[in-house]
Amino acid sequence: MSRNEIRLRKNRISPGDIARHRNYGKLMRRHDRYLKMKRSIIALVYVLIISLMILLYMLTKRAEQKKATPAPAEKAVQTVHCAPPSRTGVATLK
Repeated sequence: MSRNEIRLRKNRISPGDIARHRNYGKLMRRHDRYLKMKRSIIALVYVLIISLMILLYMLTKRAEQKKATPAPAEKAVQTVHCAPPSRTGVATLK
């Protein structure tokens, strides 16, 4: 078989192809429904990923704030005694 005959044979419409194209409108509706479902699932996955990232950020931020602030019993009060300001207007430490 020549190359041209093989190409023509591949492009020939079979009875299955004819039957498949008979209800083309129904196939297109099914395909559109499939695409809408696929888009909505992808959007849902993106929303879940973003919400999980925000939740993790908030949890780590809260944990860092708890570590940064010491417990009330452990607070130490430091007092600094300053001399009255001198003529230059600067207070000096005793």
